[in-house]
Amino acid sequence: MTKKLRDFLFLLAFLTLLPIPQRYLGAEPTFGSLYMLSIVGFIRGLFAVTPMLLSALLHINAPYVEAFSVVAMHYIIQGFIHADGFIDFSEAVLAHRFGADASKVVKDRFRGSYAIAVFTLFSLWLYSTMLQAIHLSADLWVATKIVLVAETWSPVSMAVVAYICREPPDGLGKLFKKGLRISDMVGAFLISALITYVTFLSIQTGSAISILVLLALAISAYTTSVLGMKTLGYANGDVLGFANELSYATILTALALGAALWL
Repeated sequence: MTKKLRDFLFLLAFLTLLPIPQRYLGAEPTFGSLYMLSIVGFIRGLFAVTPMLLSALLHINAPYVEAFSVVAMHYIIQGFIHADGFIDFSEAVLAHRFGADASKVVKDRFRGSYAIAVFTLFSLWLYSTMLQAIHLSADLWVATKIVLVAETWSPVSMAVVAYICREPPDGLGKLFKKGLRISDMVGAFLISALITYVTFLSIQTGSAISILVLLALAISAYTTSVLGMKTLGYANGDVLGFANELSYATILTALALGAALWL
């Protein structure tokens, strides 16, 4: 097996619940060929949009159920790995304001009131944004494409944040940072842009969407980087999970609100 294929299978096994045999992954976790983050994101997106595809094929009009199902599939297909990081780091940010040791908070396995409150609000954000995308587009196929694009681009934010922030002292965040190259980020951006254009089959629409996505990605990555450096001083695995989730929600919101302009 080539190294690139092994790298891809490791990313797929680490970032999804897809059953990849252990013999293809190696004995130790290693991050390589990180430009393929976009491809993994697109694969996750295919699972996330399954409820909408079924509704469209069966001609079922159930936007509230569809919105809930897409949000649920977004969490399920990733094995809640990014959601866990989002929750841990959110709690650390809020607890840090009152003098708590942020590094201990992110490692605490017991969720506090901050974690519950933040995850509830975030889930409502995703749910309401999905409804907005469905209603504004007035076409499940378009809403499906919006989700696919958001899922494709969101893992790229992890690479951006890891590149900007300092290396953590240990953990998967350290391994991720060590395996990241500037060429990986360039490749991830190019692959994501290509997927965006192919998904919408329009240069004009693809260009408008790409601009919205890049603005949303820049805002979410910058916000995450500032919070990570201020709270922990580096970007560990929880910060990267936070980056993925925040960028997903931000990109989804930008595309849902911008739908009226480019449809």
